[in-house]
Amino acid sequence: MEVLVAAARAVTAHAPAASAHWLQAALRLMPDDAANREDRLALMLELSWAQGISGRLAEGRDTARDCCAGCPRTTTPAGAARPASAR
Repeated sequence: MEVLVAAARAVTAHAPAASAHWLQAALRLMPDDAANREDRLALMLELSWAQGISGRLAEGRDTARDCCAGCPRTTTPAGAARPASAR
């Protein structure tokens, strides 16, 4: 899986369709569980970008929506103060 991701990242600028293909393959191999959630979302965002710049705009949009749907509803950025009621 790491080899696919590295290859995809190496060719995104000049072969985004190949990059998208390899990112999709990596996502198929990655377990869809809580332990891999952040990594999956990051790869999905990269996939969305690669799809978009390769001209597959609808697929890129759909992947970005899927990525957003997988994000937690409430997040607190690292270092941000949380309200006392949330502690």
